Amino acid sequence: MCPGRRSTSTTTSPGCCGGAPAWLYSHLHAGHEQVAYVEGLDAALSAHLLDIMLAFPDLTIVVLADHGRVDVSCDQAAPFLHFLVPKSRSEAVTNLRAHADDVVSAFDLHATVVGWAHRSQATTAPARLRSLPVCGLNTAQLRREQVQELIASPTTGFTRPFRIPLSDRFAPADLTAPRGRGAARGCRAAGVAPFSCHAKRIQPEDPVFCCSWASLSNVTRGQLSREHQELARRKVGDAYDGSDIHESVCRFTLGMAVWRALDWLNDLGAAKGDCEWLSLHKLERVLGVGGVFHIRFSVQQGVPRRVFDVVVDAEKFVGAEADSARVENSPVIFHKISQVTRYAKYEWCTPPAARAEACVCGHGDTGSSSGAK
Repeated sequence: MCPGRRSTSTTTSPGCCGGAPAWLYSHLHAGHEQVAYVEGLDAALSAHLLDIMLAFPDLTIVVLADHGRVDVSCDQAAPFLHFLVPKSRSEAVTNLRAHADDVVSAFDLHATVVGWAHRSQATTAPARLRSLPVCGLNTAQLRREQVQELIASPTTGFTRPFRIPLSDRFAPADLTAPRGRGAARGCRAAGVAPFSCHAKRIQPEDPVFCCSWASLSNVTRGQLSREHQELARRKVGDAYDGSDIHESVCRFTLGMAVWRALDWLNDLGAAKGDCEWLSLHKLERVLGVGGVFHIRFSVQQGVPRRVFDVVVDAEKFVGAEADSARVENSPVIFHKISQVTRYAKYEWCTPPAARAEACVCGHGDTGSSSGAK
């Protein structure tokens, strides 16, 4: 496969590689900055894709998101994946439609692209490229080599990696190849973590807001639906020291998860070189989704202030609440701690031993013209 060009705009063009199969990638940031930007992005992206399809009628286009709206559980854990396939590939269209009710993941998308590459090398690629190897995830070979599991999520010191047992249940599929008979594929076949998979089956509760609308970060305000904006505006003040159940949730979340998350972040950043020590600004909201709590908080540091999301196993989280003596030493394990705001602006000044997502340095100077937020 011929490598394409990576761009942060919609101007990538497939006019390269002299007839060889081409892989091109564009990463669009607007929806991550503000949900309201997506409407404008839709119009520009639609026009661009129409132009590309007219200019390159044999091009197959995949449009996908890494996650959906953070305040809509099903959308957050089940982002869209669309294939735009030319009519000349009628068999691929038929096979893709057969997978419409299946759970699919990046493993399946990878298997699909690898499948395309193999078929293209055998038919349309120049002779000099047909013998080049194409890498793929050969689960059968891994089993023969007695590999027992794959780590399917980024590994950090503060998250629990999701491990996929290499049993017969895990089977990445080429979505353009004929589908076997049987029931729809589930999460285990696709290699999807259980705490992400349950979101399509469980109706999330409304978020609990732990600070006033005025204290919410701009990024959080921009991601809330109208209904949740109205709910957030009802929160008066930033205190949660009363007996209301929502205030109890905020207090417990702060003690059980937020302080510990800050400790982990400071271990990764502030303890290293020029990174500032991160201190809490506001606990913003807690969202319960089935067996998982999604927690958002902001810190005092950064311009604008940095905002983080924490995902915690609710069963272990709530289990400690029943016995107050266990709270201090309860082994709460985070599924994920991630920065919501853009941290590229601090990469230039992050010491080698630290992680940019946990580092605020350089007094807000980006060191470049990237304009990251």
